[in-house]
Amino acid sequence: MTAVSFSSSREVSVARHLAGGRSPSQRRSATRSEVFVFWQSSGSTLQYPDAIIGVSVSVSSTSLSSPSAMPPAAARGWRGLLVVVVLVTMLYRGVRCVSVLEFQKDNMPTTDSFAYLDLKELEIQKQNTRTVTVCVWIRPAYFRRATFLLSYSTGKSIEGKDNMLALIIYPKSFRMVIHGSSQPHVPVNMFPGRWVHICAVTDGRYYTGYVRGTQVMRKRKTAKSVPLNGTLLIGQDQDDILKGFNKYQSYSGDVTLLGIWGEVLEPEQIRAMASCSREANGNIVSWRSMWKRSEQVKSYEIAKEELCKREKSFYIFPESLTYRESTKLCSKAGLTLALPRSLREEERLYGQAERFVPQCRLSASAHSFLWLGARKSPNQRDVFTDAAGWVLNYTHFVLPFVRSQMCAALIEGPVFGWNDVSCEDRFCVACEERDGPPLFSIRGLRDGDDWASMEFVLDQEDPDDSLYLRGLDKYTIKRGDPKGGALWQLRDVWRNVTVGSSHEPYPFGTKLWGPRHIILTLTACSEGDFTCADGSCIPIESRCDLRVDCEDASDEEKCSKVSRPKGYLASLPPPSLHASDALGIQVSVSISSISEIEALRSFVALGLTLKMSWYDSRLSFENLQDLEDINGVQPKSSTWIPSYIFENADLSGSFGDNSHLLVRKVGSPLEDNKERFLPDRLYSGGENPLVLQERKPLTFSCHMNLRLFPFDTQKCRLVLRLTSAPLSLLAFTKISVEYTGDTNLPEFIVKGLEASIPNTTDSMNSKTYSQAFIFLTFQRRYIFYVTSAYVPSAMLLAVTLASLWCDPANRDLRVMMSLTTLLVAQELHGQITAHLPRTAYLRAIDIWFLFIQSSIFSVTPKGPKGRPCWGDSSSSSQPPAGSSSARRMLHVARMAYSIFIPLVVALYFGCIFFLVYKGS
Repeated sequence: MTAVSFSSSREVSVARHLAGGRSPSQRRSATRSEVFVFWQSSGSTLQYPDAIIGVSVSVSSTSLSSPSAMPPAAARGWRGLLVVVVLVTMLYRGVRCVSVLEFQKDNMPTTDSFAYLDLKELEIQKQNTRTVTVCVWIRPAYFRRATFLLSYSTGKSIEGKDNMLALIIYPKSFRMVIHGSSQPHVPVNMFPGRWVHICAVTDGRYYTGYVRGTQVMRKRKTAKSVPLNGTLLIGQDQDDILKGFNKYQSYSGDVTLLGIWGEVLEPEQIRAMASCSREANGNIVSWRSMWKRSEQVKSYEIAKEELCKREKSFYIFPESLTYRESTKLCSKAGLTLALPRSLREEERLYGQAERFVPQCRLSASAHSFLWLGARKSPNQRDVFTDAAGWVLNYTHFVLPFVRSQMCAALIEGPVFGWNDVSCEDRFCVACEERDGPPLFSIRGLRDGDDWASMEFVLDQEDPDDSLYLRGLDKYTIKRGDPKGGALWQLRDVWRNVTVGSSHEPYPFGTKLWGPRHIILTLTACSEGDFTCADGSCIPIESRCDLRVDCEDASDEEKCSKVSRPKGYLASLPPPSLHASDALGIQVSVSISSISEIEALRSFVALGLTLKMSWYDSRLSFENLQDLEDINGVQPKSSTWIPSYIFENADLSGSFGDNSHLLVRKVGSPLEDNKERFLPDRLYSGGENPLVLQERKPLTFSCHMNLRLFPFDTQKCRLVLRLTSAPLSLLAFTKISVEYTGDTNLPEFIVKGLEASIPNTTDSMNSKTYSQAFIFLTFQRRYIFYVTSAYVPSAMLLAVTLASLWCDPANRDLRVMMSLTTLLVAQELHGQITAHLPRTAYLRAIDIWFLFIQSSIFSVTPKGPKGRPCWGDSSSSSQPPAGSSSARRMLHVARMAYSIFIPLVVALYFGCIFFLVYKGS
């Protein structure tokens, strides 16, 4: 008969601990997936994978040397016995166990929970060390303001600081303190109930942090030597040796395999410890040392491999929902619909959900009871995909497919597996983690302790397996008593009081909590997301963007852009950012069109958009978008706005119907305030300016200088003046102007725009108001006047001069031609200048017509009929018409006009263009 013996009673107790800690379904699951027995017919050795149990078992028996010679019934009996032997031996000898210390698992802060080690009792060769490596496995349960995991004291304070060596943990980091000097924070996400391996290393010059065997931070940081004659404490912060504890700095959770070395460990050594393949036996402090612990500290043993196990967790919501509703519920909880990727995962999921089968089935005769995150591919029959559309590598369908059923569910045992079902059926919900445990936060809760954490993790470790939210420090959210009407209760565990209660099926999203009727938001959304009222997440940029993104449209509700403090007075201007200066206002003017430039009445009509921007440090803004036109402020009357006038305009005022008050996003968001139930981004009024934007038609007077008309260039000035407060309180600091319309106007060309603020430093008194000038330069398009005035008048002059080439005897013809051209020139001059203002000075065109008319008049012949054209009628010395002497005089006149007229014209236009160029 074969006998199996066990080497020690310790192995028996370990096996009982492991077996007793499993539920029947878990033990059944272990039988299915963890035990693999391979019978070797060539020998009498039973082997199973070392990765699972780490040993092999040999059974020596002459009767087992040839199993084939045994009767079938006997062989089956022996095989069954050997299976039992393998299983029992695995439980007794195959698991490497480590001792774990448990601190304050009930989350009641106390100073009576600690373990310590006196280094003077150890055989340490060094007296002090400058190089220190601290590595430890921890599983935090709850956090404090600053959770002291380790505290080492020699009884002497260092420069008023009592931390000779300390290791302090936070939910998102840990740090070491050496000789009272704090080392940099090492980033790490620590979740309650999850094991994590951390190491802190210093060589006196550099500080290095490791998380799960990976170096995540290395910085230059000097450190002094640490004497090795003190007391090392786990779980408290000691200000002196075993004294000066603070319960709100104590540790809550599990600790194991703590090791301290007086040397710098290599990254490979730390990686081996984090993968459970190397022992953590420090040469200064080892976990095998004789630790002394208080009565409140519990001790238990677990398999070392449990520390390194990386299995995703499943969460069961025992309510019957459709597939779509189930997907949304998981998403609100920061999870995704459960989808096993292996038989082992499927057995774990089934073992966790098995107790909910009766309440999750559609009927007593139905088999399906739990949704899976698999859907039938619309393009391929009998092919299932995950939520991302990838074809599944693992499925476990045990029933025939139905073509019209597109979803999948888990069916109950004894032969459990998958089944395709209708997506409109109603089953219970199983969710799984995405990349790690979801971290919830609650918003809107005002707590007297400003350091209190408002973060939670989802847990399902209650005795009845019901889901609840475990706070990182003192709060917890659990199901309430349905008979009392409260389905969920928010409790302060430390004070043992109920802070609020909710009557909703699940507390995710924005809900009203009694009895104080406070609005709280419980969300699993990340910091870059906005939480809809139902708990779903959208990008924060979609908040108040004039487009509905939440199904309940809550992202477009409560979209007021301005938060005004109590006591805000809209009648008073904001204080300046610099106390000694006036509040600065920046102006931007955009002229879109110039509809008319009237020279006769001296005005310009245009359309413009005026923008004034200033900072109001009294205000804060919410949910600003990059496009400032969306950031409208309503009502404008509740916010201070500068008033102004255009001094030389016919239409002036602070703002009209076309004015809008906007906010321009320039600065970064402020630090998030968890006391606000809406996760809105807040912006400071001192970093993001208010913008008053007004579109208006404007007519203003322009005093034109017409001396060079029609070759003139006009520069018109528009005067803008503030009227809200004097210059000592309010001043223009910057002005810009642009023109976006067509530069080629009917009569002018827009040559340029400029703006300026006059220097008023010498006149800053209570009676002076800040001004800004806008200059518009127009150049007249003279082609029209050249073709309609200069060319015709020049032609008239040419016709008059042509009469000089007529026969001197035809004096009547010359007289009629000269008089006619003179009258036409005069009429043309009157038509051209009719649309110009009357001026006391001569204009360029007036000088031109004066020259034309004078030239024409000088050519007109005088004298009675029968006398020479150029002679004096009373003089008998004049030659008769047609004589040679008269012809010579006519020739001289022709030559004189041929030289004089072009010379005067050239001089005229030369002066004109010189003055135009000089003026430009």
